Amino acid sequence: MISPSKDVSSDRNNVDAELIISKIRRKAMSKLLEHIKQIVLKNSIERLPLFKVELEKLIDAFTEYGIDPSPLKVKVDKLMMDIASYNSMQSACSRMIAPEVQHQRLADNKSRLDRAFNLQTAEKCQYESLRDSLASLENRREKLKREQERLEERIDKLRISISGSGIKIDEHKIAVDRLLKQKVEISKTPVLTSKDAKTMKKLKDSLESQCNGFKDFTLG
Repeated sequence: MISPSKDVSSDRNNVDAELIISKIRRKAMSKLLEHIKQIVLKNSIERLPLFKVELEKLIDAFTEYGIDPSPLKVKVDKLMMDIASYNSMQSACSRMIAPEVQHQRLADNKSRLDRAFNLQTAEKCQYESLRDSLASLENRREKLKREQERLEERIDKLRISISGSGIKIDEHKIAVDRLLKQKVEISKTPVLTSKDAKTMKKLKDSLESQCNGFKDFTLG
């Protein structure tokens, strides 16, 4: 038979054990909750989704201590959904610009666009001018080609004429040399003086008289 004092002692021990277990559970749950808080509070919004699986495991661990973690799970799930929405919105907004920035960019773009149009127009004018100059030079080149052909024909004719003229010069030189020689010969020929002419005339007249004397000449 168990004595009443032993029963009271046993009950007291059971109560003490339950208190100890309860304290251990509260301490463990407190550490779990603190760990979850540290993850949420110390990490940036952009990094928190990386801890989603770890948070789910930590939340599920509360069931081991007989605690329903549904409120905490709902809170964390909502946080993750809101982060996903935020990230999606942030991604969309990153491709957007503020109205004043848009206005400034449009103004800058217009300025650059006007300058580009002006440069394009100037370049087109330059292009047209260069093309006209090229056409003019090509036409001039064709004319010069035709003129060159005419000049070459004239050159050929002049060469033929020069060749003929050279031949004539040689012929004239021969004639000049011959005449010069003849001049020298003429210069060396004695000049018939008037005295000589008179003497010749007298001799001729005498000879003619002598010849005429034979007309009536007879023998016997």
